[in-house]
Amino acid sequence: MCGIIGFVGNEPAAPILLDGLERMEYRGYDSAGVAVRSETAGLQVRKTKGRLQVLSDLIHGGADLEGNLGIGHTRWATHGEPNDINAHPHVSENGRIALVHNGIIENYLEIKEHLMRQGVHFTSDTDTEVVAQLLEFHYNECHNMLEAVGRCLRRIEGSYAFGIICADYPNALIAARKDSPLIIGYGQNGNFIASDVTALVKYTRDVVYMDDGEVAVLGRDGVQVYNAMELPIEKEHHHIDWEISAAEKGGYEHFMMKEIYEQPASRFVANFIGKANFIDGIFKGRDGEAALVEIGGKTFSIPAPGKMEGVEVGGACCLTVRPESFLLTKDAGALPGTVSRATYYGAKIEYEVMLDEQPIIVEVYNPQLTERFSVGDTVTMSLIEGCVRVLK
Repeated sequence: MCGIIGFVGNEPAAPILLDGLERMEYRGYDSAGVAVRSETAGLQVRKTKGRLQVLSDLIHGGADLEGNLGIGHTRWATHGEPNDINAHPHVSENGRIALVHNGIIENYLEIKEHLMRQGVHFTSDTDTEVVAQLLEFHYNECHNMLEAVGRCLRRIEGSYAFGIICADYPNALIAARKDSPLIIGYGQNGNFIASDVTALVKYTRDVVYMDDGEVAVLGRDGVQVYNAMELPIEKEHHHIDWEISAAEKGGYEHFMMKEIYEQPASRFVANFIGKANFIDGIFKGRDGEAALVEIGGKTFSIPAPGKMEGVEVGGACCLTVRPESFLLTKDAGALPGTVSRATYYGAKIEYEVMLDEQPIIVEVYNPQLTERFSVGDTVTMSLIEGCVRVLK
């Protein structure tokens, strides 16, 4: 799961992109990046491994990047390890097209091999760069960006929400959706795309929810949406009538309920509201604000461990982890385990993963967007930063 945002309008794009990404950072902590186009500087791309604040510091809150057209991304890694090169946005070989992506391209290796035979050079390990290079390939054929997007979409297989800009189009932000959420926001000073409406409500309450197969072209003064048959269509608009604070409560009536759920003070409290996993470990000390906890002979850094009342160095402790606060992959590292149960509920899959002899419950929402696992699979449970508490 990643978060994408885009803006085209009459205001500087970079600060708006950073603000929207901050409200969607729960969708990815591995890396972040933006691409902004200006008449004088062309296509400017800045991206970095780590949390959004690292990117914000790098570009001084967006002040370093001029331009009123841009896209941004915050990433959970699926193809390619978290690093600066694999971070989004990805840029085509000629540097004229930039792209952000939430989803998984299933046939990217086949397309990559085809493009490499045509002499295209790749710099990353991601499926998304393949799309950027494929866009350039078709753009060189037809010299029309919207047509190039259509040709590209007809070749790829998988799920996607794309935000695309091209240096040759100063007033065009192109969006495309299939099996990954994407929202269009209509503002007074410009128009937006985002993975989550919380990124937009500060700027507009007028939104449209894109459907599968649709492509949209956003300009400063208007938006045109096309259906899967590439015909222009009119979409139903929705008015958002709640405040940002309501979204930040995560569906809870009061902030206190949210805090109790996310920051339980004891095992009793964690079990009293919702479900929780308790993983026993040894507290090894501090690394700045983070807590170092040894589990099964391996030490983990917990960035936001909570108050940790009564926890002593060298003493027993436990990690409190909600079922939805794991990222399940087959990559090496983190907590290794074996899937002992996989139950499909439609909107989510609930896995039981054996960590040594201890069963751990992992809930994966929107399973159509993620890799699925079967009983007997060896997996890795990564801890989502900021969602783990250390208790005595």
